[in-house]
Amino acid sequence: MTDLNRRAVIRGGAALALLTTFSGGLPTWASGRIGPDTPVRPPDFDSPVWRALPLPDRQLFTILSQIHSTFSEHSGQIWNGYRPDRGPMICGHFPGADAPVDYAYVLNSRDPAKVGDAQPVDLPRALCLPRVHRITRGPGVEAAQDPGGTVGAREVAGELTWLVGFSTAVGWVLDPSTWLFGRIAVHEAFHVHQAGWDHGDGVQYWPNDYPRDVENAALALLEDAVLTLPPGQRPSTARTALLTYLAIRATRHDRLPETRKREHMYHLIEGTARFVEERYVRLGGHGPLDRSLDLTVGKLLLVWIARSRGYRAGADCAELLDSAAGPGWRLRAPQGKAPADVAGEVLGVPGGEERDRLVAKAKADFDYAKLLAKVERADLPHAVYP
Repeated sequence: MTDLNRRAVIRGGAALALLTTFSGGLPTWASGRIGPDTPVRPPDFDSPVWRALPLPDRQLFTILSQIHSTFSEHSGQIWNGYRPDRGPMICGHFPGADAPVDYAYVLNSRDPAKVGDAQPVDLPRALCLPRVHRITRGPGVEAAQDPGGTVGAREVAGELTWLVGFSTAVGWVLDPSTWLFGRIAVHEAFHVHQAGWDHGDGVQYWPNDYPRDVENAALALLEDAVLTLPPGQRPSTARTALLTYLAIRATRHDRLPETRKREHMYHLIEGTARFVEERYVRLGGHGPLDRSLDLTVGKLLLVWIARSRGYRAGADCAELLDSAAGPGWRLRAPQGKAPADVAGEVLGVPGGEERDRLVAKAKADFDYAKLLAKVERADLPHAVYP
């Protein structure tokens, strides 16, 4: 999700974080009022080591604790085989825009001494984190200088290691002061998990080259309307929505076949990553994304149709597919099949009169004339991104 304004793509309400404690001492930040802009308020443990840490470091460990506890309990419901709570991780601290990493934290390393001048950090047990070491030099710090994106991975001291940069002063790495950090970290780390997938041509096409066809855009907005349902739908409801979506999508792709390839990578890669992100957020007890911001008006419409809707439509389709057919569909994603592709294989793509009926009903249900007028007002032929 690089090169995008994350706060324009990942939206949620801001609120005060609630901190409660289970009887066993494990902290949880489960509150439906917590959104991506909510400040991270670390617990006040009775620990000299904890209290001596800088605030951003305590915020980092607070977020990592929430990620680890959520995946430890719910990984199968999020995505089988994706475990950011396991395996080695290096979190490098960037003190300023032009300054290199001055220290890093190492988690889950088999041999921290091989990663750097490892000094154990005695964190409170209630965080339920694996052992943590602090390093200021060595191969771990060298790797942390360039994490390869927001979250990356590379071999460090013989182990494939997650790399995450954190800072309150550098824009291109994650800022642990809000819960947006957790959402982006889980989303971006899933892209590392996707590295072995079949990516087809591997191209995420530039929005300015996308067809400026009015009816195509209106039909895409119609698809979005059909897919916008709360999680946990009954199988029959989910199947009906998916079949309607597939009918509109097939109609649209038949009109402009090139839109299929231009959209595929966004729906496959970003759609499944958004699905994982939203599952993590929901199962971790945080609030859902705020969808009140309309990203389909005026100049925003071009990038929405050509790129950004792949996040939401892919995730919404994946959620409905889970309800309609169970989680087994996820095994087909590494073969390069976006959620809509799998839905078509599982349910069949409607054709003939049935397709026409489903499209006509959706147009009536969601006021297609209004969607067309919205697209015409956006003046797609003259839109430019960014």
